[in-house]
Amino acid sequence: AQKDYFLPRIKRTELWWCQGFSEPGSGSDLFSLKTAAVRDGDDYVVNGQKIWTSRAHWADTMFAIVRTPESDTETRKSFSFFLIDMDTPGIDVRPIHSIDNGHHLNEVFFEDVRVPADRLIGREGQGQDITRFLLTMERYSLAVVDAIRKRLDAAEAAALENQCAKNLNTDIVTQINAARIDASALETTLARAYATDSNSGNHALAASLKVMSSKLEQRSTELLVEACGYDVFELGPFEDGMGEIHSHSRGQMAMIDYIFLRAASIYGGANEVQKNIIFRSLNR
Repeated sequence: AQKDYFLPRIKRTELWWCQGFSEPGSGSDLFSLKTAAVRDGDDYVVNGQKIWTSRAHWADTMFAIVRTPESDTETRKSFSFFLIDMDTPGIDVRPIHSIDNGHHLNEVFFEDVRVPADRLIGREGQGQDITRFLLTMERYSLAVVDAIRKRLDAAEAAALENQCAKNLNTDIVTQINAARIDASALETTLARAYATDSNSGNHALAASLKVMSSKLEQRSTELLVEACGYDVFELGPFEDGMGEIHSHSRGQMAMIDYIFLRAASIYGGANEVQKNIIFRSLNR
């Protein structure tokens, strides 16, 4: 029934989703979260708070992991996975304005929010397994090779046009080409992951892709800012978040991109945590 309802709407892009994972004090340590759901008849009643929730102010539905009464005390599986309609009474979305002047992040508060029991995914107590699988798939998707290459192409074009940038750093094109080689390595690793991975997800490989991609994303923005030179300080109007930008220069957009992607090594799982996952995999 869940597939019959949701999958056609997802295919037709009729639903906009947000992810209810992180909480205050429970970022990288996801399973220390405190938002809780208690069964009450045909519903679960949810109370708590999520934070850093991207696009929650636009979303129709949140997929969220919450604490439920322990259903397996031996393995401490006390988390469950729910789909929660964002227009449900008791949900309060509050904006967080980030350093790139955008509104894409939010706090989400739940006060006695009633979620129908048929919005539980899997069984009560399966939340950890579902979330780990989903995070692995997300980390594959964060290997955004095309976006990195487009940014490097823009950096090369800017460097060749901008005499100031060439004077500041005469080997910037060499650095751009070195980053292109790393982007090709990332693309090859991603292709190997899709070709060989099972449906269970390879946590260590996904962690490697996430670390590689976030470093390259940040490096490509640094090269673009450097190539644009003083143009990055040009002032002009631009809208919050994903609003249409009516007047902008390449330098201005480079700086907005640079500021936003400082978070690339944090979102999707902090790189330090991903390195721990890789280490544990290599030392089993």
